Amino acid sequence: MFAQLMSEMLTPTTFESFRVYSLDTVARIYEAIELIADVQDQRVVRVVLDPVIEEMRWSFAKDPAAQSLAADEIESLVALLGTSFSLDDFASHLWLIEKLVAEKYKGTLERLLLELFDQPKKRMDYRKLVGFYCSHLLNLGYERNHIRYVVEETFFEKTVVRMGRKTLEKFLTKFDGKNRRYTVHVGVTRDLGNYLRGLDYNAFHRGGGGAYEATLDQNPNKNVLTWVFEWSVDTLDPHGCDGFCLPVS
Repeated sequence: MFAQLMSEMLTPTTFESFRVYSLDTVARIYEAIELIADVQDQRVVRVVLDPVIEEMRWSFAKDPAAQSLAADEIESLVALLGTSFSLDDFASHLWLIEKLVAEKYKGTLERLLLELFDQPKKRMDYRKLVGFYCSHLLNLGYERNHIRYVVEETFFEKTVVRMGRKTLEKFLTKFDGKNRRYTVHVGVTRDLGNYLRGLDYNAFHRGGGGAYEATLDQNPNKNVLTWVFEWSVDTLDPHGCDGFCLPVS
């Protein structure tokens, strides 16, 4: 069920109501805090907070991880929003909830995913949980295509008789939130390569063979791109780079 839900939520052609949420609960908190500051600085009028507040109410009500980490504080905030509240009180509540939730949010989502994955009576709760987890990965900075690739690689490429806890745990460990360094290769013309090298960039003549060479097979400009422009980038996944990426060991 987990794999099917993740794949469904990340597929662009999926019916809109089943797609991944654009913001997770933590991202909604930050959005609200920034908007409160804009209202206080009179850059926007207070009424623009109304839809953000409604989205936050929904998110707090549906998100089991946030409820697990800050149930009392969320209840207090919801009660406050039913009054003629001050913006300072609103922001203070949000900062307290952020302090309780943000650091432990991903780990709590993962713990709940493992606890509920084999409980068929909680399918609807599990769908919501998967939605918040998928959204959180995107808001951390993982590329949608990379998440889809790992879902396919872990659950669909090989025949799995039964997806158990170990398979799900293996999937979750692939998203540790740590940047990795990748080497990016981009094909360029000889003239551009010489120009870049003159500016002390790493550009060199393209040699035969290798993983990068194989990526050019379908490129109609292969014969013109005789040089390679190379640089390193720190990012969460290789899909976060432009060009062809090689992990740096």
